[in-house]
Amino acid sequence: MAGDRLRKLTLFVIALMATVLGGCGAAHGSRLATVCRWFASPNGADRARGSAAAPFRSVQRLVNRLRPGQTGCLLSGTYPGNVSFYRGGRRRRPITLRSAPGAHATIEGRIYIARSANHVNVDHLRLDGRNDQDLPSPTVDSAYDQFVDDDVTNDHSAICFSLGSGGGYGQAVDALIEHDRIHGCGVLPPTNQEHGIYVANSIGARIIDNVIYDNADRGIQLYWNAQRTTIAGNVIDHNGEGIIISGDYGFASSHNLIIDNAITNSTMRADVESYWPDPAHKGIGNLVVGNCIDGGRLGIDHDSGGFTARRNRYVNPLYADPAVGNYIMRASSPCASVLARAAANAASLSRPSAH
Repeated sequence: MAGDRLRKLTLFVIALMATVLGGCGAAHGSRLATVCRWFASPNGADRARGSAAAPFRSVQRLVNRLRPGQTGCLLSGTYPGNVSFYRGGRRRRPITLRSAPGAHATIEGRIYIARSANHVNVDHLRLDGRNDQDLPSPTVDSAYDQFVDDDVTNDHSAICFSLGSGGGYGQAVDALIEHDRIHGCGVLPPTNQEHGIYVANSIGARIIDNVIYDNADRGIQLYWNAQRTTIAGNVIDHNGEGIIISGDYGFASSHNLIIDNAITNSTMRADVESYWPDPAHKGIGNLVVGNCIDGGRLGIDHDSGGFTARRNRYVNPLYADPAVGNYIMRASSPCASVLARAAANAASLSRPSAH
């Protein structure tokens, strides 16, 4: 009898917590049920049903349960362990992994999206990519995946985002990284090899309206086969280097657009530069346009060529308090209009080139 009462009380408390996660009232409870098809909790059990009242425990169990068009929600807390997606969604019916409305969930481990798992959305999560093998996280080797409103870091242990891989693992196609904070990536002291976002074997990536800061080497590296990337409306500050455009293995990153960003205070190298291992084989159609540049050791370094720069301004963007990660620009900032312009165009920039 006492055991039955304890079991009923435990289920009641779990259900109550799920109801009040995003606020009080039946309206929010209804929203939670509408947004989330399956649930996980640090206090759940992988043999459970996966409901709000009986959530799974591990993120991997939750991900394995998702089908096209479904959303899996994490209740507040920390979830240790790597997470792999081997099955995705479909056009207009992605699978989505996110924090439950009103919750704050952290995944501690590597996020990997295999080439077999297209149409995966990951949003409103803190992604701490530390893993035993120091592999990049998130790694995206598939098509039409989105990371929106996430906080991404790994405590300076490895590359963070890696879009596309060699060796037949997969090419990233039309990946979207938007409204994220990407920081603390890459080992220290810098090795010149570990970055916030490594656009490797990728077509059509869109990197829009993020804050990318305090990464050991590049904020964004376009290497070795980055094609048709759009980088717009980002704050890219206090990285070893801002952005590099490059190529290798017979490929040259080409037709990339870097527009309306604030690229500032690079600590080791230029705010924007290029590097071509074979000077006779440089990228084409790369544009660096309308950006605010300030404080980097070399600003925009044109020496290696392979890109065209125009209408960039060398001005202080007047961040509110970058020492604590506050990159809101003061009202008097000469760069506020630059990012506002990018924000106004965000809807069109966020649409994939092919779906």
